[in-house]
Amino acid sequence: MMEINTEYQTTFTVKNVVINEDLFSKLLGVNQKPKWSFYYDHQIQRRKHRKKRINKKWAKRYGYKTERVELNGFEFEQQNENEFTFVRKENE
Repeated sequence: MMEINTEYQTTFTVKNVVINEDLFSKLLGVNQKPKWSFYYDHQIQRRKHRKKRINKKWAKRYGYKTERVELNGFEFEQQNENEFTFVRKENE
């Protein structure tokens, strides 16, 4: 699955695929490794109370809000033919 929007962000899912790094970088048209961003949803309770018993009731009453968290600065590294990882490189 691949989605492309007008803000030049691309999202795709990789399952059981071998990626050739040189060919991939040529397709993107860049000489350096691209940086990857990942997103996940984090639920936070809307209102909290210091007492556990009341806090459980407030969680049921007021619910949770979902916050999207972004992780930036990951680089793609292929370990062998069937395995690859995303490694976070800090300030290079």
